[in-house]
Amino acid sequence: MQTSDKKISKFDGFTIPELIVSMLVLTTIIIATFSTYSILVRSAGLARMKSAGLGLATEQLEYLKGLPYDYLALQGGAINSSGPKLPVSFEKTSGPYTFVVTTSIRYVDDAFDGCLNYPVSQSYLCVNGPADTGLPVDSNPRDYKLIDVNVNEKKSNKEVARVSTHVAARVAETAGNTGALLVNIITSSGEPVAGAAVTITNSTLIPSLSQTITSDTNGVAIFLDVPPDSGKDYVVSATKAGHSSLSTISASGSLVPVYPNVSVLAQTVTNSTLKIDALSSESLRVVSRHSSDGTIRPNTTMNIRGGVKLYTDNADQTYSYSQNITTDINGEILLSNLTPGNYYLCYSSNQGCASGVYLAVSNNAYGGSVAQPIIVAPGSVSESGSGPMQIVNAFITTNNTHVKLADIQPSTIPQSGDLSSIIINITGSNLAGSSVTLRQGGVNLSTVIDGVDQNNSIYRRVDLSGQSGAWEVIVTNNGTTSIMTGVTPGTLGGVNVTP
Repeated sequence: MQTSDKKISKFDGFTIPELIVSMLVLTTIIIATFSTYSILVRSAGLARMKSAGLGLATEQLEYLKGLPYDYLALQGGAINSSGPKLPVSFEKTSGPYTFVVTTSIRYVDDAFDGCLNYPVSQSYLCVNGPADTGLPVDSNPRDYKLIDVNVNEKKSNKEVARVSTHVAARVAETAGNTGALLVNIITSSGEPVAGAAVTITNSTLIPSLSQTITSDTNGVAIFLDVPPDSGKDYVVSATKAGHSSLSTISASGSLVPVYPNVSVLAQTVTNSTLKIDALSSESLRVVSRHSSDGTIRPNTTMNIRGGVKLYTDNADQTYSYSQNITTDINGEILLSNLTPGNYYLCYSSNQGCASGVYLAVSNNAYGGSVAQPIIVAPGSVSESGSGPMQIVNAFITTNNTHVKLADIQPSTIPQSGDLSSIIINITGSNLAGSSVTLRQGGVNLSTVIDGVDQNNSIYRRVDLSGQSGAWEVIVTNNGTTSIMTGVTPGTLGGVNVTP
């Protein structure tokens, strides 16, 4: 019997594993090819978009360079012009794309012939300076104009082109009868505020004037070519999304404003500083309570004032915010977007409250051991990490002889000092003849009278030797009692002995 072996050729076919591997390799190659193709297509599209945007930017720049020098001024901008004002931005379609073309025009103060006498913090405004190296003072800072043209694709808001140039007048620095106004926008802690819309207006001029520019990274907005007016008729204002707003005001009789309107003199720089801060949508929660037992007192009307103090006179208590507020059936009211600052709840009928309603004491969650003022801090996140920037329990009474507390000083006492004879000053009303006790848990410390009592201010001496921590201050008079303590998660107490 004969047998024969059949030799298998390598060309007879693929095994299943070989076929799978081949398909995976082929798929990888195809995906890589299409990915590369897609990238090339997108790159080509982006290149076409940038090319079209650059063409528009160059076209706009050439158009502006062909205009008379005096016509290079924008609508609502800081440069005055005897001619028509140019739009800040416009839309234009090129091929499949729609672009937004934005123009910026401003004066440049060059150190070549000296600069204005800028404050040190604004010396960067002296281009090619700095201005503090013995340069002469140039009273006319309008050396030339800087034109920036920026093009963004409308749908994506992606910047595709930016071009700029300097343009000088045929006769540079002609004698001017205008002045300059330099506005600083800062926070209450002194930090510069960039991106604020700064506006100056003057309704006494003919025609009236209104100009708006945006503060730079240093919080500065500089207005040039400002018509002179010695009557302090220029109103300066600042606004920014998510921040408080502020405007200057005129004097009221003998009252001098904290933020006054300004005058502008020819060939002179006038400075104005405004303070604005970040706001919270939950600024202040007020909870009204009965002074007798602390239970909720619904539908209570009080007056609250605060924010920005309008006038420098300490005796004048006019603030930017003053409203009558009424709590709901739960005894609460939540106030939003309050300008950060000090606020006061009135505690007698002659301060704008509803007749017969009195504030015995307000315990604040944040801001120390002081009943008044109520401190609404800048920002959007409270000290607890959530909720209102300030929480107040307002203890209300209808008894006009009830002892009322406004402030206790000192509220913080260092433990390292001599604590054997600490004098505490308590202010408010109906205080003369009050007994005062400091309480911590089950420990009560009695006090003795120091000096002569007044109705709105008393002094008490207490021995705090060996003591520490938070102490409630209990004030009793006319058969009534007010207690200065904290609000969870709030202050530590009326008086705090700290390490």
